Amino acid sequence: SMPSPGVSRSNEAHSGQFAVAIQNVYLSPGVGMSGQIHYGSLNNSGGYFHFYNWPYNQRPISMKFWYKFARNGSDTAQASITLTRWNNGQRETVGQGVMNIFTTVSSYTQAEIQVSYLSSAQPDSIDIAFLSGSNLVPTPGTILYIDDISFDDVTMSLNKVSPYGTVLFPNPVEDISEIRFAYSGNKKCTLIDASGKKIGEFIETLYMN
Repeated sequence: SMPSPGVSRSNEAHSGQFAVAIQNVYLSPGVGMSGQIHYGSLNNSGGYFHFYNWPYNQRPISMKFWYKFARNGSDTAQASITLTRWNNGQRETVGQGVMNIFTTVSSYTQAEIQVSYLSSAQPDSIDIAFLSGSNLVPTPGTILYIDDISFDDVTMSLNKVSPYGTVLFPNPVEDISEIRFAYSGNKKCTLIDASGKKIGEFIETLYMN
């Protein structure tokens, strides 16, 4: 993992001994900088930090982690997962998910970021990032604590499922909806509201087309 100024090891862990504390800090009097940590490699060239993804070739359904957030001012913390692949000489996004944290969370709470896939391609790299402040002018003193990161069900390989051929109707949904799959076998469906909160889940084992 590649940290920035403002990132440290904390004894305030959810489990085990330590968590990571990501804090907004002063670069100079009156000039704040958000703390951030990436799972990946780092190259500092030309005075700029360039983050590069870490090798990874799975398609997780979601990323889970435990966090608490000591908010100072109007800061918004952010967590993200991005899956990419190298394609025709450039890096292409395969799937991604982002969560913004707007309010103080005093005790550890589990969060889940659903990964939205843009294609059926298999990724070759992953970037996981946490920022203590995504504002243009971060407020020093804001702290984001992160612990116990995990992935949910790395079960979707390229030959098992595709985002295409699955039909949900009516869309948008009012009271009742029907899902039709273009393939047979076990299916795990997770229901998520507009805020990203998981509101239900079921596993279907029948052929539904």
